[in-house]
Amino acid sequence: MRRPRIYELAKDWGVASQAILAQLRKLGSAATTAHNTISEDEAAKVKALLSVPTQPAPVVGQQRLVSARGLTNRRLGISSRGLQTRFKRQQRGACSKIGT
Repeated sequence: MRRPRIYELAKDWGVASQAILAQLRKLGSAATTAHNTISEDEAAKVKALLSVPTQPAPVVGQQRLVSARGLTNRRLGISSRGLQTRFKRQQRGACSKIGT
């Protein structure tokens, strides 16, 4: 199994990598930077010390909206002001769909 990097664990757990490094120092680990890898056993110990809640595994096919505005600006090439105008027109019934 692949040994996780400290910064990856910090990102997954939602904690600062410095907090993980501090706990590793208390355990006597040789890790000095967030780019170091640690064993699965060390990761489990640190997770228990930081009391990181376990999250359920994501379901395949489940979608999550990260940023509607970012998708609009990048994918459609529409400014946020232009999108608001089109949405208002759609609400009034001036056009049948947003893309027109």
